Amino acid sequence: MQNFGLKGGIIVVGKILDKKIAPLTLEILGAGLTLGKEMGCSVSVILSESVCSSDLASLQCFGADEIICLEHPKLRNGCEQYHLEALRSCLVQKEPDVILVGADSSGRVLASQLAFELDTEIVTDAYSLYYNRTLDTVIIRRPAPDGKRMNEFRIETSPIMASFRQGICQKAVSQQITSGNLCKIYMDCLDHSSAEKQIQYKSIIKEHQNDRRIEDASIIISGGRGIKGEEGFALLELLAEKLGGQTGCTRPCVDAGWMPLSRQIGQSGKTVHPKLYIACGISGAVQHMAGVQAETLIAVNSNPDAAIFRYCDYGFVGDAVKIIEKIL
Repeated sequence: MQNFGLKGGIIVVGKILDKKIAPLTLEILGAGLTLGKEMGCSVSVILSESVCSSDLASLQCFGADEIICLEHPKLRNGCEQYHLEALRSCLVQKEPDVILVGADSSGRVLASQLAFELDTEIVTDAYSLYYNRTLDTVIIRRPAPDGKRMNEFRIETSPIMASFRQGICQKAVSQQITSGNLCKIYMDCLDHSSAEKQIQYKSIIKEHQNDRRIEDASIIISGGRGIKGEEGFALLELLAEKLGGQTGCTRPCVDAGWMPLSRQIGQSGKTVHPKLYIACGISGAVQHMAGVQAETLIAVNSNPDAAIFRYCDYGFVGDAVKIIEKIL
């Protein structure tokens, strides 16, 4: 019988990007380690994709009790169904108390499928979680639809599941010393699996060859409907290039076709935490501001009563497009 390592505790479902540990994995691990201390239980990371040996060794220094690598030739062909089958088989054996998953594009699908396979519930796009000693359970916090309040959820089924978007949790810190046990498991459950007809995940098609992840930007110049179209966003791109930053937008701008979905910031888009965020022609709706965690926020809007001025550190009343043209 195969050894799947520690039973119970907290499981972090890791994510690999270009054969490297994704930053989102370290963020979720940070949340898992904090919860693990509160609960007094183990924390494990599960990877169902191949990763560079150097990255794998570095992951052992981030405080997890164990790192489980699920191995099988079928896990290399990009079929999501194989990863689901491997993870489900492993999780059934490990019987975790809590499972944490990244809420990126593929993680959202995987998390919901895992919850269904394990016959449990899940809180998606969580903001934080903590252990309530009085109730002896984990409480998961998530923004309310109005963006003004936090709702708290208590899952009665087991295991407890939650997914987190990037930029929400604080990253785990490397301890510069190997502490987590490494366990590689050959998933023989896939030997006779036939999921080839399922949709396969190959890669993310980038709109630009040099496109960078907006979540990693330290300076973001973001536009709303006040930018008035693609020509306005072309000006934002020029300003972003001069400042060494990136361009973001609100959801209506994506719906209008002015900007790609990869640049959408807010409750239904990306969560960002730059050092400087310049909001141009953005009204300040809570759905957008829920995704902005900036050290300094500068707002430019023609409406002096716009809600964005309640969030900003510095505000300028005026036509954003005309002001940017003068700056350039």
